[in-house]
Amino acid sequence: MKDNITFFNVYTFFEFNLFALIYYQLIKEKIRLVILKVLMITFNTVYFLSFYFDFYILYTIPLEGVFNSIIVILFFVDLLNSDEILNYKKLLSFWISVSFLIFYLTSVPFWSLYYSSIFETRAMFPIIYYLATIFQLIFIYGLLACKKTESLY
Repeated sequence: MKDNITFFNVYTFFEFNLFALIYYQLIKEKIRLVILKVLMITFNTVYFLSFYFDFYILYTIPLEGVFNSIIVILFFVDLLNSDEILNYKKLLSFWISVSFLIFYLTSVPFWSLYYSSIFETRAMFPIIYYLATIFQLIFIYGLLACKKTESLY
């Protein structure tokens, strides 16, 4: 069990940082990029503190969900202020962001309740499976519905 927690903790680190780097490339506004950097530094600080203080491990997963949701909202605000909003249905980044937002906003309460030991059984875990299915279906729809962009190479 301890090996699984360590593996999941390492996975969380890479998941958040890759997520943040993708949105760092998508967001254009400088103020939003500064907010994204602050979120990255804060999350990584809490993450590395979790190795020394076991109590922080309980906060890494819910904190990742909250920060990822904030990053997606920053992207949506950036998208709303750009000319790309006219063809948002054809943007793969829009559909990916919708799927991330739905998944992370709804999974934060679940993981918060789970780590606070309010429910001890695995009876609520089908909720996460359904959320992951919806996440993947929206992702697939985005891949199918978006127009192919021309490569620069």
